[in-house]
Amino acid sequence: MTQTRSLFFLAAAVVVVGLFAFTGVFAPPAPIALELEPTNFVEVGTLKTVSTGSQDALVFVYGEEGAPKTEISLEIDADTICVQQSGALPCVAMSSLYSAVFEGKTAVVEGVEKELRLKVKTVRIAGEGETENIFLPPKGLAYVSWPKAREIIQSCTVVSVNQTEDLAVHIGLKDGRGIISFEPVAGELVELLKGSSCYVEAKE
Repeated sequence: MTQTRSLFFLAAAVVVVGLFAFTGVFAPPAPIALELEPTNFVEVGTLKTVSTGSQDALVFVYGEEGAPKTEISLEIDADTICVQQSGALPCVAMSSLYSAVFEGKTAVVEGVEKELRLKVKTVRIAGEGETENIFLPPKGLAYVSWPKAREIIQSCTVVSVNQTEDLAVHIGLKDGRGIISFEPVAGELVELLKGSSCYVEAKE
């Protein structure tokens, strides 16, 4: 008789990665510290750059068509993700100057605005032909870096994982919260799930 392998989630949650589906039984959850900052700022606008030496500073100009525009400096840190058609990576890891990549580009910026400062979570650059019908994500999404997402998945505190075409990884936690990260290389999530100690492989 031919043996087939499958993975099953505790509580029957389903992991979907592209066209692949995984199910599995999680081992007992391990505690993990997780402080989230849900976004309260989501706007579409135009990126400008200001030369500051080793790397350019990013400025975002946005506002309703025909109305006065608002200009705000973008606070980029190690967890800020820059998303382009070619993929996603931390903005600070980009080898090119921001002026070469972002100057004059239409983008969706998500972040946490507090006390006249905007801590940026994602900068999504619109590709050619995408500037007319741009999708704005809802406010309230919580983003984490890919290393943190890996740690969370391996902590056995996850009930669902799914991935979209732009390599965004949506993770549902057992405590009811949801977080988002970006896989830097296609296929890394699949290997992570297969090698996770949180899964017990079952045979039929």
